[in-house]
Amino acid sequence: MQSNQYGIINLLLIIVATFLIAGFVVFRIQSSTTNNEALYTVSEEGRDCSEPQLTTEVIDFADIERIAPPGYIIGGHFKTHSYINFLPTTVDVRAPVTMVLTQGAKYTQENDKVQYTVQFNGPCDLVIMFDHLSNPVDSIARQFSEPPQTDTKSKQLEPIRFEVGEVVATTDGNGLQRQFDFGVYDLSIKSEVVKLPEFSQWSDDPSLKYQHAVCPYDQYAPVKRIKHYDLFGSVNSEPMPKYYCQR
Repeated sequence: MQSNQYGIINLLLIIVATFLIAGFVVFRIQSSTTNNEALYTVSEEGRDCSEPQLTTEVIDFADIERIAPPGYIIGGHFKTHSYINFLPTTVDVRAPVTMVLTQGAKYTQENDKVQYTVQFNGPCDLVIMFDHLSNPVDSIARQFSEPPQTDTKSKQLEPIRFEVGEVVATTDGNGLQRQFDFGVYDLSIKSEVVKLPEFSQWSDDPSLKYQHAVCPYDQYAPVKRIKHYDLFGSVNSEPMPKYYCQR
């Protein structure tokens, strides 16, 4: 009888220990996931998210030849980011706000030029995207040791924090023009633009670029917003779209 009692007690102890270990493992996983997510987050402490968050232009105003606002359909693709054409041979591309690197890709396309696309989390649910960068800073470049891929499918990257105004990369353009892409997305809102009839084929696509795109230049305070708008120009003499950026 005593032996049976000891056996039952031992079994209960094993069951309790198993639950405790399982709970600890789950806690560690959840804690690790939470901490990992925190690394990719920019604190909103002291910020008013109802105000424009971008403060520094991504390249010097004097270096900008033309800005094509988002909203063009080019080659059958709906472009929800802007294009910035620049005058010098190369330009430094800077962080317009404090932001954390999240993902990116190193790739080549028709012209065999190696290029980079990178994405960052900013404050207040903003996501910042650059494409057609030529030489990212070392902290980004070292994360792409493999040969360039033939598409722009991004991979998760180590979180690197960039302070406002800090150089992210230099670029000499996309191989065809002195131009790079600049897009901003707001995860707190759903875009109404993609619901318009002319964009119906993209309305059900859950991609960030279709569902959360906003005008990058409306994220600046009025003075810099107007300076950017004054540099707007068309692509291939087409009328400038006013779906996202409206004076």
